[in-house]
Amino acid sequence: MIVENAAASSLEVTVSAQRDDAPHLETDVPAGETITEREFITAPAGAVVTLAAVVGGDGEPTTFEFLPGGGEETPPEVAHLSIENAVEESAVWTARPGTE
Repeated sequence: MIVENAAASSLEVTVSAQRDDAPHLETDVPAGETITEREFITAPAGAVVTLAAVVGGDGEPTTFEFLPGGGEETPPEVAHLSIENAVEESAVWTARPGTE
């Protein structure tokens, strides 16, 4: 998982996976910095994982579904959270191709 803060100030970010053995990350991401959490969550090929992120400590989580192990015709994916606006505490999830 990659968390990138393009906002103008440092922000608190909490990310968790929505499953029984869910990992959890609470961190402060400085402005202009990127944090990479390798092996944050893994899953067998074809298994969909949902991540939830709360930026700034308040508000509703931003959720995202991706395939960390890939699928039949889909390569493994890496979740990428881009924090765009410190005032609105907005963030967008995307998936990037990963490696096995």
